[in-house]
Amino acid sequence: MTGAAIGIVLGFAVGLYLLFLLGNYLRKKAKGIPTGECSSCHGRKERLIQQYRRKYGPKKAESQD
Repeated sequence: MTGAAIGIVLGFAVGLYLLFLLGNYLRKKAKGIPTGECSSCHGRKERLIQQYRRKYGPKKAESQD
């Protein structure tokens, strides 16, 4: 009896974890956040750009005369 209860609880926990992973993936796709290999450096790139803009200011549009 206890073995069956442990199996049910374990199955439920694994199912919740998989639903969490799927939901996180779908949220990233819906918001346009990179997934896969590109996601590892996406956050670092954004922070680097923010630090650059704080130090040097936003990029100014060049006039085309």
